[in-house]
Amino acid sequence: LERDVDMRTTGMRHAFVATYTAAVDPATKKFVGLDVQMYSNGGASLDLSGPVLDRALLHVDNVYKWPCLRARGVVCRTAIPPSTAFRGFGGPQGMVVTEHVVEHLAKVLGEDDGGTALREANLYAESDETHFRQPINTAAWRVPRCFERVRETSDLDKRFADVATFNQAHAH
Repeated sequence: LERDVDMRTTGMRHAFVATYTAAVDPATKKFVGLDVQMYSNGGASLDLSGPVLDRALLHVDNVYKWPCLRARGVVCRTAIPPSTAFRGFGGPQGMVVTEHVVEHLAKVLGEDDGGTALREANLYAESDETHFRQPINTAAWRVPRCFERVRETSDLDKRFADVATFNQAHAH
């Protein structure tokens, strides 16, 4: 199928809602812990909603080291058609939750870089294990290098500074 036809005819992503409690050490910018409860809209029939939620729970750490992490999830039955599994199969939903948490923590700390410093300080290191005890593969762990390259080639720090300057000058 052509991509536009595929997008119109296949099921869409499961909608997720999450509640969380998170902590960060303000001095070191290191994460202390994350407790997250995810709710997945499974629609009127179970379909693949369980495995989609499982994958969201596995990806909720994203690329960050959380010394204490508890992630729970519930598939909610609703009165709409089921979403079916869709490309990312729950992974994007779990990662988006964590990116929201990082941005929230940055805002609480008064950071004006959109969470960049927090992200950088908490990336998994090559010697770390994920919350489900998977070791980080040192030969394949390229995220810190990619993070730095994006930062350099996109003028990310300047862009955040420009946004902060604009936001100070304009009420919103």
